[in-house]
Amino acid sequence: MPYLVRVAVWIAVAALSAGAAVEAVAAQSCPEVGFTIVEPSASGRTRPVKFWRGGPLHLRRDMLTTTADITEVSFDWAGNSAIGLKFRPEAGARLEAATTGRPGLRLAFVADDEALLSVTWQGEYGMGRESAQVSLADEGRARELYEALRRCVPAPAGR
Repeated sequence: MPYLVRVAVWIAVAALSAGAAVEAVAAQSCPEVGFTIVEPSASGRTRPVKFWRGGPLHLRRDMLTTTADITEVSFDWAGNSAIGLKFRPEAGARLEAATTGRPGLRLAFVADDEALLSVTWQGEYGMGRESAQVSLADEGRARELYEALRRCVPAPAGR
């Protein structure tokens, strides 16, 4: 193989490798967050996830929402440690369908392999389609998560 062809192949391989490395780092820096259903016990449909209040929660493997479903992220800077999330329409529809008419349903908000919030759904109404607010007791953790999501979720058009 002529020298220039070998150099061109080497450069192409190096560029592909560097691109893969950049994508891997970007994927690692973006948390996988979302809502899912909490089951009362372990099964083939669940995975154990640590919960800050102790003991693992058995969460469904199929998430209702994921980071990829988030279209906008905001933070309540007034001291409420609340992260605002806006979702793609199909993700909002999944949240609404999963929670409507299901009082007593246990729902968790997960970041990577940690449940940050677990609630028992009250009432017959469902979770809103367009957005959700996640309030965390640990303001530092809330800000850290917001900053990570802000890097990963594209800014809305016009900003």
